[in-house]
Amino acid sequence: MKKKQGWMTKSGLLLIPMLAVFSLSAQEVTPSDTTRLTFGEALRQMQSGNQLIWAANEEVKEKQYDKKATQGLFMPKIQLIGAYTILDDDVSLDLTGLKTGISDFAAALPPTLKPYIGALATKVPDSYTLQEQKFGILSVGAAMPLYAGGKIRTANKAASVRVKEAEEKLTEQSASLITELTTRYYGLRLAEDVITVRKEVLTGMESHVKQAESLTKNGMIASAEKLHAEVYRAEAFRALQGSVRDADIVRSALASTLGGPIIVYPTSGLFYTTNIESADFFRQQALANNPKLRQVAVNKELIDLKIKGEKENYLPTIALMGSKELYSNGMNSLVPDWFVGVGLNYTLFDGLARTRKVQAARSLGKRVDNIEEKAKTDIQVQVSSLYSQLMKTQEQLESIETSLAFANEYLRVREKSFSAGFATSLDVVDAQLNLAKVKIERLNLIYNYDITLAQLLEASGQSQQIEKYQTNAIQERYEK
Repeated sequence: MKKKQGWMTKSGLLLIPMLAVFSLSAQEVTPSDTTRLTFGEALRQMQSGNQLIWAANEEVKEKQYDKKATQGLFMPKIQLIGAYTILDDDVSLDLTGLKTGISDFAAALPPTLKPYIGALATKVPDSYTLQEQKFGILSVGAAMPLYAGGKIRTANKAASVRVKEAEEKLTEQSASLITELTTRYYGLRLAEDVITVRKEVLTGMESHVKQAESLTKNGMIASAEKLHAEVYRAEAFRALQGSVRDADIVRSALASTLGGPIIVYPTSGLFYTTNIESADFFRQQALANNPKLRQVAVNKELIDLKIKGEKENYLPTIALMGSKELYSNGMNSLVPDWFVGVGLNYTLFDGLARTRKVQAARSLGKRVDNIEEKAKTDIQVQVSSLYSQLMKTQEQLESIETSLAFANEYLRVREKSFSAGFATSLDVVDAQLNLAKVKIERLNLIYNYDITLAQLLEASGQSQQIEKYQTNAIQERYEK
């Protein structure tokens, strides 16, 4: 059993440090296709490279083009009209009755006049072609609205409001992605800082194993103590490898947010600040700038214009129109070459459809009013909740500093006691793991602070300000 135990120690557990050194060395080599980004640089990379922002920008452009198209309603509409037609037969006028009438009239005349009138009857054809079977025409027509009851102006105002709506959607999409970027960028920063802590633990365990080996050789501690240290060294290595895998997962997610297949290494540390505005400030900002509330306000504008437009359907439409023939083939010469005129279109009765549409638009407006009031209440509650969570995290950060100082001192005392033979290996391991636990807990608190701040800024419509908070805050750095 002793030989097997010794073999396991030398061939198994003692190989773990070498594997760890190899693995950690590989992790610290930055590939050539990686990018080291500050948070501000990552923010600008996302704004220029994320596909969802591209899509929102294209929607803004779409509405801008729609607005320009609607402006064309003020202008005349000029059309080139061409047609070639084939009828089943010529359009003709039957003149046989006329010929018969002339002949009968001539028969009743005196002999001196009868030859003249009779000759006239012979000159009258049996029929007259009004329109040939095949004919073609090419003409240009124009129509200019003179009065549309205000519908054209209302349509243009609605098009402008829809541009604002698309811009608010872009703002909301950007704010959501800034929160996502903060979550993933600092999630990766947290993962890498945890890796650093895990490395510290592994290094401490390595040192502890070496010290245990020395004390075992000198007969100061039992060999079981050394074996205990080696077991925990192996566990520290596995924990480190797990943290490395976690970081790789978050790194892939961050690359997706940035909009490109790149390997990112964050250079900005986790941050927190004790200089934060009051809850009332964020609530007021939310009422004025929350993207969802601003979209509701835009929708109310559209509904007001819809009601106005439905009312304008009661008014007539008057337009100036005209047409000029450019070319014809087989067309009857009696058809005029051009015409101009003024047209009026007014619906006298439509089954009360216009009245019902006005009522429907008003009901929609009331529904949106209720939605707006509920949204305001929900957002106020959300802002208050996030602010309280932020303050709670800030208080926890202040209190954990004492725990961190104690954990450092406790480890120092245990290591010194172990070297003097007054403490066991388990005491040192417990102290080492407790210090790592406190450090990771502190990092998680700072990370939660960052995410909560990002969510608070998004709810209050200030997502773009996060870089200012990040720049002016206390930053936690674990150098690689």
